[in-house]
Amino acid sequence: MRRALLLLALAVIAACGRPQQAAAPGGVARRIASLSPAISATVVSLGWGDRLVGRTPWCAELEAVPVVGSLLEVDLERLDAVHPDLVLVQRTASGPPAGLAQAASRGGWRVVDVPCSSLADVRDLEAAVQRAVGESANPTRTAERWTAALQPLAGAK
Repeated sequence: MRRALLLLALAVIAACGRPQQAAAPGGVARRIASLSPAISATVVSLGWGDRLVGRTPWCAELEAVPVVGSLLEVDLERLDAVHPDLVLVQRTASGPPAGLAQAASRGGWRVVDVPCSSLADVRDLEAAVQRAVGESANPTRTAERWTAALQPLAGAK
């Protein structure tokens, strides 16, 4: 009983030091960290640039947003310090970066690995980000724009 009370007290203390997550009841992400320049650019193109709280060092156009690492090197302390409710990473064969899932469970945020390794994935990138964020934004422009842009590469392997 004493141990349970101690654990409860520690959990309350830890929660008090953390800002309340801004996700809406429907699970819409309000504080997004991106570990991929392509995903960061997609978030911005969807009109959610103001929701970005973390980025890679290669997202130069987002200079006001703190760098939290990249797919290969995540600074878990910096990532935790920006209090995301969603971290978007580019899907790899080996899965999300080491330690990210454990940090997410401690920090109370979700990690979503977004596929972007094929032309079909790139065509679907905005829709995949929209699904991860839990909100839609101009869903009809995505497929048409990417289909036209990627047409010259359709025969490439």
